[in-house]
Amino acid sequence: MMLTSSTFPERLKNMINPKKKELTFILLAIGLWLIATPITYNFYHIAFNNDLACGILLILFGIIALIRPASINFILFLLIGLWLHFAPIFFWYPESIYYLNDTLIGTAVSIIAFGFLQKSDQKKEKNSPSSWAHRVPTIFIALICWLLARYLDTYQLGYIDEVWDPFFSNGTKKVLTSSVSKAFPVPDAGLGAYAYFLEALLAWQGGENRWKSMPWIVLSFGVLAIPVGITSIVLIILQPLIVGAWCFICLVIAFLMLLIVLLSIKEVIAVLRCVKILYMQKKPIWKFIVFGDATMQLSNIK
Repeated sequence: MMLTSSTFPERLKNMINPKKKELTFILLAIGLWLIATPITYNFYHIAFNNDLACGILLILFGIIALIRPASINFILFLLIGLWLHFAPIFFWYPESIYYLNDTLIGTAVSIIAFGFLQKSDQKKEKNSPSSWAHRVPTIFIALICWLLARYLDTYQLGYIDEVWDPFFSNGTKKVLTSSVSKAFPVPDAGLGAYAYFLEALLAWQGGENRWKSMPWIVLSFGVLAIPVGITSIVLIILQPLIVGAWCFICLVIAFLMLLIVLLSIKEVIAVLRCVKILYMQKKPIWKFIVFGDATMQLSNIK
């Protein structure tokens, strides 16, 4: 279980493939779309400025990536994509078309940015904690939570006047407009949707050996799926005590989040056991988290 010795730039180069020009051309096209769309549809000034700036940055970084490929391109593209997905709730976009455009474009840019990561070509391991049997249901459930939370978010942002609730009548409205929800600087449903999107994105990335080849992905996913998931479940259960009402869709999301926690806990535990072993052996933990270690074996961490 020795970490192979190599320089930091070499490890980074092995982790990220910056020379995928076809992905860069797609990002350039998206940058042009971001510039053209607010001009065409006469966007509200905050959305206009945000889309214009992000479009220019995508084109600028895309040109640089074509001329001089570098590993940092992945980080820059990813940050732009994540920001585009978050900007509509941060600025409280006044029109649904702005919200839809930026969140969908942000989703596309984030997915493409992750395409610069090298895929694992290691042999599959039997009973791997990162197997697709666990991750495909997790991705599907996270996407359902994302769509449900986006629906609630459209009510909080004022895009729709009514919100569907088959059992608790106006309970969902009371929860979404409660003092607890208003305590957040951004719509809390939108914040939840953003977290579920990140969960789906992180659950999708990497091969079946990512628990040892991409531990940082697993830990990032674990931070979102487990602590945040448990916190949201507790808050939803406490709704009748704090708000005095129930929200049906919120309860569905809480149940689905519980499933995600159950599906993901095994993978996160595997990484934490590796960290514990390295700590006891007084070896650098950060190298394993960032670059992974292909020599790790399931039999050694159980």
